[in-house]
Amino acid sequence: MFLTNLFDQSFDFQARAWSDLGWEAVRTDDGSWSLRDLSGPSQELMHHRWGAYSETEYVISRVLPDVFKYVCDPFILNLGLGLGYNELRLATVAFQNKKSIAGITFEKDLMLLRLFAHTLMGHTRGADAGIVPDPFKMVYRDVFSLHPVEGLEFFLSLLLGQQWQLHGALNLRQLYEELRGKVHLFVWDPFSPKTSPELWVEEDLVHFLSWTAHPQYSWFTTYACNGVLKRALKRAGFHVVVMPGFGSKKHSLIGFRQ
Repeated sequence: MFLTNLFDQSFDFQARAWSDLGWEAVRTDDGSWSLRDLSGPSQELMHHRWGAYSETEYVISRVLPDVFKYVCDPFILNLGLGLGYNELRLATVAFQNKKSIAGITFEKDLMLLRLFAHTLMGHTRGADAGIVPDPFKMVYRDVFSLHPVEGLEFFLSLLLGQQWQLHGALNLRQLYEELRGKVHLFVWDPFSPKTSPELWVEEDLVHFLSWTAHPQYSWFTTYACNGVLKRALKRAGFHVVVMPGFGSKKHSLIGFRQ
């Protein structure tokens, strides 16, 4: 479902700490924040411990120049909002390159969507973010400090103008008519198959990618590298390239239709 009234100042954030939402805020080695999932048995961290923001830059920077080279107004699908690193990095690079972008983010934790939207509005526009408790604002303040104000403003304008939609959990088996043949760039950033197995089923991935990818120009980037994903990308018409992984990860993947 698309979230509406993201900036509703009457919304009641009853949680007072990250743990109330099932998360632990963790500083990674480059100083940037990540979140650890406390609800599952693996208690997986969203990012590599060597650097949440550094990993984001690595995964996105290796494909975005080509996307901007071949597509004037790319449509981007990001899976996993987390703390918003992907969205803000994409918006910042687009602004710096004078590019127009649009997109959609899928995130199963709806509270993360609301927290991000409220704190972004408060940080960039000086709006009252008093309804967001301080432990959350502290983390987002540090996240926002990694991006120029122009990038933050640009992404906020995309949200307010609905050029970028925030959506709940992704269902790979659903036919999203509004996404049919539309996606120029997939930023695939969910938890691992151990934590989110429903997002790593080969047949479902083939179906979803075949349905949503732009038929001529489409790229795919992810921190991950596994047989299921490689086979799914190839079956969906992507050329697959195995890349070095970030940090201690041995490999990662990119794919492209071009």
